[in-house]
Amino acid sequence: MGLTLPERITLVALNVWLPLAICLAASRWVMASPAARLLPYWLWLTLIGAAAAWISTPAFVALEAWLGPLDLDGGPPPNAPDLRSLLRDWPSEAWEAVRVIVPVWLLLNLAVRWSRPAPIGGEAQADGRPGFLARLPHRLGDDIISVRAEQHYVHVETTLGGELLFCGFGRAVHELTTHGAPGMAIHRSHWVAWPHVAEIYTVGSEVRCRLKSGQTVPISRRRVREAREAFEAFRSLPAGAA
Repeated sequence: MGLTLPERITLVALNVWLPLAICLAASRWVMASPAARLLPYWLWLTLIGAAAAWISTPAFVALEAWLGPLDLDGGPPPNAPDLRSLLRDWPSEAWEAVRVIVPVWLLLNLAVRWSRPAPIGGEAQADGRPGFLARLPHRLGDDIISVRAEQHYVHVETTLGGELLFCGFGRAVHELTTHGAPGMAIHRSHWVAWPHVAEIYTVGSEVRCRLKSGQTVPISRRRVREAREAFEAFRSLPAGAA
């Protein structure tokens, strides 16, 4: 193609890393928000990939205009587009990008999901922290406040911040329970640590858990009695025994 090194770098950056960066940023935001529950996980990934392709299309068109007479697509040299032609060609160019970006994005997620082994409960990790704690970035520390299910991810909140982790909620609860974390899955999507629970209270027909941070978490009806008993048992422990 006769591209210079800066042109090659720009070509790769715009055609590969730009849509990938958009996909990663969008997926982290969506999966950590309540919107993640509205659609199936893989449908969200498909929509995110399509949106990234649509957003990246102007950069692809601008790239061809910048490279001028070079033949990027095996056809005649492209002409520098004006705003009118860009708007006219945007849908067709975006569709071509969608046909490439979406399958690649889905395959990358599938590969990550299948290739990342989950730590086995009871197995100490290389950094000395067992089970679920080994998943946490060191900057978040070990003092977990709560864990919330987000499709194939969990959102973990600690006293130092929050993070979205690639881990099933059931696996997270199993590892926390195996290693004696002082807490409980009070809902099919929520685990809380008793040291950070302020109270369990009733609002109408609902029973909720209020954390010391001010956040409230619902308690499943079938777990209300167990949650109350476990919380009272924790509060009755001598200071420093938890």
